[in-house]
Amino acid sequence: MGNITFRLILILVFLPFLSNAQSNCNCGWEGPFVSVAPTASFVAIVKVKKHLSFKKIHDLDTPVGMEVQVVEVLKGNESRDCVIVWGDNGYLCRPYLTRFPEGSYWVMAFHQALDHGGHVGEQRNDFSLSVCGAYWLKLEANKVSGLIEGIGYDSMDLEAFKDLLETAWY
Repeated sequence: MGNITFRLILILVFLPFLSNAQSNCNCGWEGPFVSVAPTASFVAIVKVKKHLSFKKIHDLDTPVGMEVQVVEVLKGNESRDCVIVWGDNGYLCRPYLTRFPEGSYWVMAFHQALDHGGHVGEQRNDFSLSVCGAYWLKLEANKVSGLIEGIGYDSMDLEAFKDLLETAWY
């Protein structure tokens, strides 16, 4: 057996194990924002205030918790001005919070967190995001952008987006 063939066989045999070592998340795609938002417990326009706690992931200090200011509630009964959102710690089906810089604005569809649901300090009145669908959209200059309703990246005016969401709730 040739050297190249032997290497190819080794790669094919060990590839599944290598991908599992990088992430234990295993979920199906739940769809764009307008598909996942109706199932979320809380949907809001938020501003990322600060990253709260960090964990070494791939030798980098990575934020795993963040405080967000609730700018506008689009769905749900949340009355607090700020809430805590938990992200990935290396093995959950949640986004790494580095993608949400401090001071940035987002539309997010949250799941209720669980007591100790993956992080020390995570509590039932906190929230989390999922990577199993488009659970967040960027908000910049009064435009929402991301995987809004189709399979491609899109952008639309915030007011038109809110009208679209109204139809998605029903």
